[in-house]
Amino acid sequence: MAKHKESLPLGKRKSIRRNVMGVKASRKVVREVIHAQKQTHPPFRTAPFRRLVVSILQQVKPQVSRLSSGSVEALKIALLAKETDLLDIARRIATHAKRTTVQPADVALAKEILSMTTY
Repeated sequence: MAKHKESLPLGKRKSIRRNVMGVKASRKVVREVIHAQKQTHPPFRTAPFRRLVVSILQQVKPQVSRLSSGSVEALKIALLAKETDLLDIARRIATHAKRTTVQPADVALAKEILSMTTY
């Protein structure tokens, strides 16, 4: 049985409205996260990534002009793993600072931490 706003004291009206707004907003965020987790497509396209890798490789070794698809896929997987590690460390840094938002300073510190560790 729902209570009407008019029957509630003034102090209770805001808290109920905030709770309802917060629940709707959090449900929406949870739905978006679940949807994003179900996505299986890569975060970047293969063809532009291949062109970037070939251009970098030609600067290092000019005689190389082609790459196998397996090597490009291996590079993509390694890049995603490195990116995931970086963002996970940045998230932990933000959590340690009692923040929920990852800031550029967190990412910079995470880069320094990753550069100190060896794989």
